[in-house]
Amino acid sequence: MAKSKFLKWQDKNGDNLIDVCEVDLGRPEEKICLDCIPNPRALVPKWRKRRLSNPLLNGKLCKYQITNVTVRTDTGTGPSDSPDKAKEKLDEIYEEHAKETVEALLNYYDKDTSSESVNKILEVLEYTDYDLEPQPLSHLKLLYSVPFSDLNNIDPAATEEEEEPEGEDTVTTYIPSNLIPNMIRVRKGLNLYSSNLKVYRALEGKNLMFESGGVFNLDLYGDAVLWGSSILEEV
Repeated sequence: MAKSKFLKWQDKNGDNLIDVCEVDLGRPEEKICLDCIPNPRALVPKWRKRRLSNPLLNGKLCKYQITNVTVRTDTGTGPSDSPDKAKEKLDEIYEEHAKETVEALLNYYDKDTSSESVNKILEVLEYTDYDLEPQPLSHLKLLYSVPFSDLNNIDPAATEEEEEPEGEDTVTTYIPSNLIPNMIRVRKGLNLYSSNLKVYRALEGKNLMFESGGVFNLDLYGDAVLWGSSILEEV
């Protein structure tokens, strides 16, 4: 059988290129991913209502923000201070609370809290805003911001797995004065669930079953406490 003259134009490896042609495809194009795209329509919670325990991601600015409610009831400035002097004094208060704020931010987002990581965030930490309500004894609130990428580039916190000692007995202590009220609460709860189960059986025609087979009788475990009896009542 004669050899076809078109064989050399085949694409045997399936790359959509003729095998006899040498084509330099170059390096594959790398995907460029934006960490965060500012969204002017993003809903941003009111920072004055928040605390160190609940920072936020400001989608409009692509910045993490955190509020520190200090114990101070003033801004440290006086009526005779110039704007520059007032800003200098306020910046000192910002700096005084900066480290604890950064540590709270890193902890909340499960980031590494080593001195190196804390210092990296301190270098980019922004003193964004402050608030001191006119009511007496109001506390000074400081708003800090950190660019999105700077916080995301911090390594995640290391997970420590607790190793249980082998061969040691576990000792558990029960306090009767606490145990009895808790058992009563459990009995009443199971009694309520048992009543709901009866309705479920009647309406749906279904039941609770053991995996190994057999009906699970929930009403054996709960009771009305005062005039009832159950397995837990005898414990």
